[in-house]
Amino acid sequence: MVDVNKMGIIGHSLGGAAAYELLKREKRIKASILLDPSFHLMTTSKEEGVSVPLLVARQEKCSFEELENEISPDLLSLLLSGYQSLFNSSDLNSSFIKLNGAHHMTFSDIPIHYNEDGIEHKHSTINKYISAFLEEHLKKEENKFHKLLKNKINDGIDQVNSKGHVI
Repeated sequence: MVDVNKMGIIGHSLGGAAAYELLKREKRIKASILLDPSFHLMTTSKEEGVSVPLLVARQEKCSFEELENEISPDLLSLLLSGYQSLFNSSDLNSSFIKLNGAHHMTFSDIPIHYNEDGIEHKHSTINKYISAFLEEHLKKEENKFHKLLKNKINDGIDQVNSKGHVI
């Protein structure tokens, strides 16, 4: 029922950093989704980078300009350098996106318990992208994720570059 040689892995926050570390060791994982991972804890380089497709989903504020008044300078420096290292070490099948209106905990169930406005739409949107990514890379449904990304139907998802700026 399960092909253990074609697994995907998803992690949020510390779990995102842990998922990335597991990718370096476990060759059966063929796709990974990192939901606003703890970039300041990630160690990446071209030599140890992973070759599986990555989907890195970030909160709305993800560039230096957006975060400079939100996070201490020391942590911000580590966070942004970790993100840039991951971006630069990833292969061509990787996608880096942000969900507008999202904060770090949007990628968890916590906002549901606090009746956060619009959380159902945000969860629905990110789940649509996660499903399409896994279907494209694990089930080999050609271009399913990339077509969704290209269609830009004003769903709140933007691609971001190595600095966290919309491209």
